[in-house]
Amino acid sequence: MKTTIFAAGAVLLALCAEAALRVLGSRYVTEVPAIERHAGDAYTILCAGDSFTYGAGAPAESSYPRQLEGLLKARFPGRAFRVVNGGEVAQNTAQALRWLPGALAKVKPDCVVLLSGGANSWNYWGYRSGPGPASWPFYERIRLLRLARLLWRSAARPESGPESRPRLKAAGPAQIACMNANHKAADSAAGLKNALELCEKAAAVDGRDVLSMANLGMLHINYGSAEEGLRWLKKAVEIAPENNQLYSSIYAGYLRLNNRAEAEKWLKLGAIKSGGAAPAAFSGGLDTGAWLRKDLDGIIDLVAARKIGLIMQNYPSVGGDLAGTRRASEIIREVAAARGVPFVDQGAVFARLTANGQRDEYFARKDPHCSARGYGVMAAQVADALVKERFVSAGIRP
Repeated sequence: MKTTIFAAGAVLLALCAEAALRVLGSRYVTEVPAIERHAGDAYTILCAGDSFTYGAGAPAESSYPRQLEGLLKARFPGRAFRVVNGGEVAQNTAQALRWLPGALAKVKPDCVVLLSGGANSWNYWGYRSGPGPASWPFYERIRLLRLARLLWRSAARPESGPESRPRLKAAGPAQIACMNANHKAADSAAGLKNALELCEKAAAVDGRDVLSMANLGMLHINYGSAEEGLRWLKKAVEIAPENNQLYSSIYAGYLRLNNRAEAEKWLKLGAIKSGGAAPAAFSGGLDTGAWLRKDLDGIIDLVAARKIGLIMQNYPSVGGDLAGTRRASEIIREVAAARGVPFVDQGAVFARLTANGQRDEYFARKDPHCSARGYGVMAAQVADALVKERFVSAGIRP
């Protein structure tokens, strides 16, 4: 009898807590970058996307959102502009769709500049093949469980989770040295040796240092032994099985070994283990192009419903850089044209700029991402589009 009463009381308490979280927490948004709310009369632009928006390959101050803000202020002296960098490394369109409502509510932008879809070719989190908007497992809608998961991640393993940000504020000196050396590993054989030594040292400091293990794994895959890289990454997966980015790295390792079947298996496993898909989602043929189109339509509808301006752009990748982004660029162009959304053709601009073998002037060395100069070109193209579409000249929401 006492057990029954206790169980009934626990259920009642949980229901009350859930109701309170839905009422009081309706404005609370998880997984939104730490960005300030809309302030003053500044014309605010939210740049949404993946690593090309985040600014991978160049210093943080050289990302295209940062350079875009500077360009607009220079072109319109005396006017206030605020550009928010909402880029997330490895983010696909399903994650963008989940993140965007909260970001729009928090930032209150006058315009959104979108570059998303390249990661859909290797990040299957949220994959769907059927019609209609993305739907999440029923337990994802229970706010009490979401709160518990958030608290657990913060207390136990802040580096893990499918939506975690790669730049960790809590990184220790050994981790920071590992990451910095990793960025310079391609410069020389000595740089690679130094990076490997520093990352192995960082991993030895803490046997559960997933970040350093991931860095080690990718160093070996990119410049040495794919087998050794996979060993480190699988060790990291044992510690943080919900970290979707680890599975994407394992995918890269198996591609180096020309084992596409095993690579695909790990991508699907990552989406399932990180809570981003059910096994049934992968029971049929995989159509990432149709998935990308549906999500882009969903993002356009979401922004339009809030009467916010929208500009879409494609990727600046050229040649053999990131085949997935080239396919995504084609689909982005098609969707923008079909929906009548202003479009910036970054791909065509960079193809012209690099036609005479000048790739390394606009892209990071041995990296498909832009250099600081390349991101400056992206910023200039977006600034031109903002003026052409009269988003900036009006200074108000369309």
